[in-house]
Order: sequence, then C-alpha cells, then structure tokens
Amino acid sequence: MSDDKLVKRGELVLLIGEEEAPEEELKRMNRGKVGRPFTYVDSLIWTLVMLRVCLRLPYRQLTGFARRLARILGFRLTIDPSTVYRRIRRLAEGRGLPDVRVEPGRRVVASVDSTGLKVGNYGEWMRHKWKKRRGFVKLHIMVDIETKRILSFEVTDESTSDSRAFPSLLKQAASKAQIEEVLGDGGYDARSCFNGCAKLGAKPLFRVRKNASTRARGSPSRAEVVRQVRKHGLRVWKRMVGFGRRWAVETAIGSFKAMFGESVMARTVEAAQLEVGLKVAVYNRLC
Repeated sequence: MSDDKLVKRGELVLLIGEEEAPEEELKRMNRGKVGRPFTYVDSLIWTLVMLRVCLRLPYRQLTGFARRLARILGFRLTIDPSTVYRRIRRLAEGRGLPDVRVEPGRRVVASVDSTGLKVGNYGEWMRHKWKKRRGFVKLHIMVDIETKRILSFEVTDESTSDSRAFPSLLKQAASKAQIEEVLGDGGYDARSCFNGCAKLGAKPLFRVRKNASTRARGSPSRAEVVRQVRKHGLRVWKRMVGFGRRWAVETAIGSFKAMFGESVMARTVEAAQLEVGLKVAVYNRLC
C-alpha cells in the first residue's frame, strides 16, 4: 500500500453539503415529510458520524466537539446528544450512509472472510479477578480485491458459521456490483455457498476439504472444483485460479482493526450491527 493512501486515511474532510447547498438539501428532506420538519441536514449528520467513528467519541463529547468546531467556523450549532443519536441511527437504518460506488460494467472479483470483535473490553485483571468472559461478535465481510473496499458485511454472534452468513453477504454485494468470482477459505465449503454463487453467475473458488467427494450431490459447481483439486493438486490449483488474491480480505480486516480497534462499544448484536455499519461507511470513504 502506498504512503499516499495511508496519509489519506488521516484526512477528516468535514464538508457539509458537498453535492448541494444545505438549504436545498433541507428543503428536499422536508418535502412530503409528516410531522416536525428536519432542522439538520443529513450531510451534517454524516460529518458527525465521521467524527464519532474516527475519534471514538461518545455522543455527549461528540456534541460538545461539534458545537465548538461550529463556533470556530463562524456559525452556531445547538444540536443535543439525543438528537445526534436518533439522527445517526436513522441515517444508518435507512441506508442513508454513503455506499460503495463501482464503475458501470466492471466485473468484480470478491473475497470473503470473518473475524471476531470484542464486546466486553475488560482488562486482563478484571477477567482474572471477577471471571469476566471476553465476549465476541463475529464480523463477516466481502471485499472488492481491486479497491479493498467492503462490498457487504454482517454482524452475528460468535456461534454463527461462515457458510451460514454467506448468502446475506452475497445478496448485498450483488445488489451493488456484478460479481465475477468469489474467493474464500474452507469455512465456505458448503453446497449453499457454491450454489448461491452459481445462481448469480459468479465462479465459486472456495478451498474444499481433502476428503471431499467428486460426486455432485446437489452442487455441480462444488464437484467441479473438487475434481480440479484432485487432478492438479491443491498447490497447483491455487496457482491456476489465483487463490492468493483471497488475501485482499485479510488486508481489509487488518486495516479495519487498525483504524477502529478490535472491539465494539455495543453490547448486543443488533447494536453492534449498527456500530459496525457506521465504521464500514467511514472505512470505504477513507480507502
């Protein structure tokens, strides 16, 4: 990775109303709205999202930071912490966050994997003294191997297998780009994963088990991969299909944890899904 990309990750571009004037954006948001009209534009809320995620600020500190920054910039901001929380939640749940943009017509090669994020960020002494268990949630992601941007993600409890979360990841990614190939480790060696890719016209390239059967058994695409591995050997097969490209997702996971840490502040899977969604949006913006 070039130094320029690393430097870009340190840039917090706080632009309110990049694509349209704030007055026009507010007028568009309130058009046809039932109830009390909006006071703050979504672009302002997105700016607060970036501040919260990158600086890891709780909502009260975030509000104070935003008010002081607004005063420095020459205008008054009277937003309160509860409004910040509600608007950020609305922005995330309503799919109002900036999304990945893929060039029209470009066929994407995707890589998929999962990792754990700590829920209870207790210190070692607390865990030893009070027998506090280190809780985890599991983050499943699919990335574009060319841009390293996250195409889709899912947050589950730690007992959910990779193959079980895969259909949701594939569906999200397919709604944004045309998937040509999908690379994954042995955790995705399941008929549902192979058949899901084949249904969308994507080539599944998952590492299969050593004792995998060459019979189709409901998944012709999996049987084809098994036959190729049996014929050429696993090492040669990896070189033939370019399996080493799968490491793009490992790079993305490492970058994600380096930027946002290895834990989440949320205590439930639902809240962790919301929190990770904000982090993914910021990560894709800074990539």
